[in-house]
Amino acid sequence: MTSPPHPSTLGEILDRTANIYRANFLKFLGIAAPPAAVLLGCMGAIVLLVTMSTGAQKNAAASLAMGLGVLGLVLIAVPLYLGASALSSAALSHAGSAASLDEAITIRGSYRAIWKQGWRYVGLYVLQGLAIFLGPFVVWMIAVTVLTVMATMTRQSGAAAGAAAGVMMLFLMAALGVIVIWILLMVCMAFPASVVENLGPWTALKRAAVLSKGTRWRILVLYLLGAAIGYIVSIVLILPVFFLAFIPGLNTPQKSQLLGTILVIVFYGISFAVQAVTKPIYGIAVVLFYYDQRVRKEGFDIELLMRQAGMVAEPAAAQAAPWMPAVARADETWPERGPAPAQAEAQPEPQPAGEVARETEGGTA
Repeated sequence: MTSPPHPSTLGEILDRTANIYRANFLKFLGIAAPPAAVLLGCMGAIVLLVTMSTGAQKNAAASLAMGLGVLGLVLIAVPLYLGASALSSAALSHAGSAASLDEAITIRGSYRAIWKQGWRYVGLYVLQGLAIFLGPFVVWMIAVTVLTVMATMTRQSGAAAGAAAGVMMLFLMAALGVIVIWILLMVCMAFPASVVENLGPWTALKRAAVLSKGTRWRILVLYLLGAAIGYIVSIVLILPVFFLAFIPGLNTPQKSQLLGTILVIVFYGISFAVQAVTKPIYGIAVVLFYYDQRVRKEGFDIELLMRQAGMVAEPAAAQAAPWMPAVARADETWPERGPAPAQAEAQPEPQPAGEVARETEGGTA
């Protein structure tokens, strides 16, 4: 590292995040792009399919074909997006870890390093999403069901009853939103923990919950800053699009459908750009928070210095999962260290002192 590891303030973490991202902008952008590209491609295909079906002759067969086509695209897009998001998150954690330890990173090398444990990160991504959203969703559905049953049983359709139910739902929505954010802050370090420490999904979630204690408010500031940056980037990119409606010849009724299709595709393109640009900010900063918490709670700075001095053995490398080819090479960079150590040469076993003494006396004689 450029400076000895030490407990960092929020400003130091954000400053180091900006420096790492600026020095490796295209690499982190390439690592973060696949999920957004999958979403952009699938949504663009759905928009084009709906547009072509709208322009064609309307009949039952055409409507059925359009519905089946949209359903097929959705069924393809969901698993592709989940897989791409999981692998991208793991690759960002690997690249952020390597960059924070002043190691060189590449797009291909980052994905190669996590590819052999692909199913683990897909499972972690799904489990993390369930941990964040499943509980609040269940509570919301129960509340809606209870209010619906109560309204049906009491048959109160007056304005006062409707207003009371609406206020209750708003308060419940706000409370569930706070719970979702808090759970996100608890488990946001799960991917760095899984990648760096070679942990399974459930163990990584528990590890993240322990490490995040004492720094969740600082991580909340990070997410608020990231959301503000994403909003600013969206406004900057979307403003020129509104001027299309004022170009002479494009605002006519004959071209309104074409203009609407173009605007939808441009909107998804802007969403792709914003997601690809802002996602590395979270990935790098969360890795830095992860190491900072390990320094504060576990003395990782001392462990790292001892490891660099050769006083602590390196942890064993993860084994390749059977579903994926073992494409990792011996010279790939590891998350917490430099190039993988070469295989140690065989050394002769030391002889007992008596044997050495006898050989020495025999040679002297």
